[in-house]
Amino acid sequence: MITGASSGISKYAAKGAIDNKGLVVAVSPRSGSQDKSKFTIDESNSSAVIYTGMGYKGRNVITTRSADVVVVINGGFGTLNEVAIAEGENKNIITLIGTGGCADMLPEIFKRINPKYRKFSKVKNIQELKKIINGLRL
Repeated sequence: MITGASSGISKYAAKGAIDNKGLVVAVSPRSGSQDKSKFTIDESNSSAVIYTGMGYKGRNVITTRSADVVVVINGGFGTLNEVAIAEGENKNIITLIGTGGCADMLPEIFKRINPKYRKFSKVKNIQELKKIINGLRL
């Protein structure tokens, strides 16, 4: 799993991956482990950390371009930025609707802006999410 080392949803997803013996690579907006700048991040549930020194938006480019699938759960403008990058890179995007934030808005956004984008899926639960991910040819 690749994550932006954020607090919140990605923190809990990373913890779940680590607890299940998964590999988690955190892409940090910081310039190094001693950089205690304004970034609210959590690197504690990571197998490895890549320090970009590029801030949140720069980190989003690296994280998204490195992923095969972008899973959206809740999210704000940063998540929306990652979705825009993923769409531009022709990545698989899956949104878990019912979780709030931009996750719930994405079906309408894709309907209005790019209704022909075939790599966008919406799911209602984790079982549907697993089914789609397992069916992808990565």
